[in-house]
Amino acid sequence: MSVEEHFRRFASTLELTYEEAQKASTIQNQIRDVLGARQDILRAELCGSYDRKTKLRPLHDIDVLVVFDASVAYDAKGAMIRPRQFLSEIGKSVPALRKNIRRVGGSKLQDRSLNIAVDGIGFDLVPAFALQGSGYLIPDRKLQEWIPTNPLKFAERLTALNQSDYFGERLVPFIKMVKWWARQSTPELKSYLIEVLVLKCLSGIESFSDACGNFFFRVSTEILGSVFDPITGREVNELLPPQRLELMRKFRRNLSLTLDAKVAEALGRPASVSAQFFSQIFGPNPKISLKKVATVISAQRLLG
Repeated sequence: MSVEEHFRRFASTLELTYEEAQKASTIQNQIRDVLGARQDILRAELCGSYDRKTKLRPLHDIDVLVVFDASVAYDAKGAMIRPRQFLSEIGKSVPALRKNIRRVGGSKLQDRSLNIAVDGIGFDLVPAFALQGSGYLIPDRKLQEWIPTNPLKFAERLTALNQSDYFGERLVPFIKMVKWWARQSTPELKSYLIEVLVLKCLSGIESFSDACGNFFFRVSTEILGSVFDPITGREVNELLPPQRLELMRKFRRNLSLTLDAKVAEALGRPASVSAQFFSQIFGPNPKISLKKVATVISAQRLLG
């Protein structure tokens, strides 16, 4: 089995199962139907990493963009309402959701959304107003600001790039691999920032091993500065300076392991040797020394 085949098998373990996809599809359609029945809601549609096919299993926090009529944006005096007040609007739909959908659990108000649990899956309901032309404004309760966003356009760009000859259907799987690494090693690195960083650091992918080298080399510098949303131009790197420095060190460690893997491959060593180095990046417990583990087991750890 080649190194690329190792990566492809690893990527397949990150995909949703048929049962998971069917369950999520049924519930999100039910949620959208209930929300769409409100007269002051224009539409509700999927957005976020689930919509972009970059969501990891197990499923949680599926984003639903809830677009309200612009009239809701203003109070009786004609002034635009505060973000905190607008977030409370989405909470008015919880009774209807509980009435029409089985197994709706608790709800939790977050900085930019309302999270509800349905049959073990979390859904983030993100209230928004449509801007003229394109894009949306969403509220940020913590910052008390309106945030410009356009997740649907970002999804279109990512899908087009993934299907282009430059990426050859490798972009989405690679993003999921980086998200898997972040889940194990650095959960403060948020999902959307990862996607923006991958797009910023890679102009194409010829192989997954090459992608690792190119990405970890560039991102170790990019993470230290500003990272802007390619659609709205908004800053999305909200990490504090100490967090950025720590991430730089982790990325450089991954680059070193990638270079070791590439050297082994160039020297004609068995693919399983390179797999051991990559498994130290993507394995479930990177702190375990894989030198003490048999080659077959280390390859299996890489592949999930």
